[in-house]
Amino acid sequence: MANWCPRNNGRDRPASRRCNICISRLAGGWNGIRSATWVCCMEFTRRLLGSFWNATELDWPDSINHPTVALFLLICDMSINPGSGFPFDPFPHFHSFIDDTIPGIRFTAMARMIRLKHPELFDAITSYSRKEYEDVSERISAMMLNISPMQIVAKCDGWAKGPMLSLMEEYRTYNYRAGNHVVRVLLSHFLAFSQDKLLTPEVFCWPGAWMAGEICRRESQIFSSATVHCLSIARQIVEFIHVSVRVRRGVTSEHVR
Repeated sequence: MANWCPRNNGRDRPASRRCNICISRLAGGWNGIRSATWVCCMEFTRRLLGSFWNATELDWPDSINHPTVALFLLICDMSINPGSGFPFDPFPHFHSFIDDTIPGIRFTAMARMIRLKHPELFDAITSYSRKEYEDVSERISAMMLNISPMQIVAKCDGWAKGPMLSLMEEYRTYNYRAGNHVVRVLLSHFLAFSQDKLLTPEVFCWPGAWMAGEICRRESQIFSSATVHCLSIARQIVEFIHVSVRVRRGVTSEHVR
């Protein structure tokens, strides 16, 4: 793990080089690229799990339903969704802005600090509920002096219902104004994603638990727009760099340049 630790500030990227090698060897059309992508993803996941167990000094769990697996996924969710800089200002922690936004640093720091200050969280997640998500994520955020995930999506929801209400109407109808078209599409989809996550954060953090098994059978009504977003994200990962074009009447390539 030391050879790809974020402490080197991104200067050494062996994982990226391995990805390029995999694609070069396996790429044979789209199927080859997809295969290479999944090989790299699995290798990265294996190393990420190893980093988590090393930082927390835990033994490998005996089942996929172990509470530490749920905690690992929560830390991943929090690591890749910082709030400093966007949607919140970095004030007053300017000096730690970089560390507060780099996923690798956030991941390692949270895992280690939980071991040192809140080891009780290792067994805190058992039902994959919204209450557990809010409670554990807020305790971790307070420990790290960071904005909590629920505060982040609540802020975005406030934008969507307030100053960006007209943009969300464009999202609903997919009738976007010509100016800044790409920015409008991306931002509106992000805000819609955040609104869904505000309603069911546990589904986005632990989709496997909510889409299969006992919880799925017990809470089948949970499959709302949040589930659609999860499936959409999974499809985009599988498609890798494939781009689907949506044609809209009256809009040409000149509008999106």
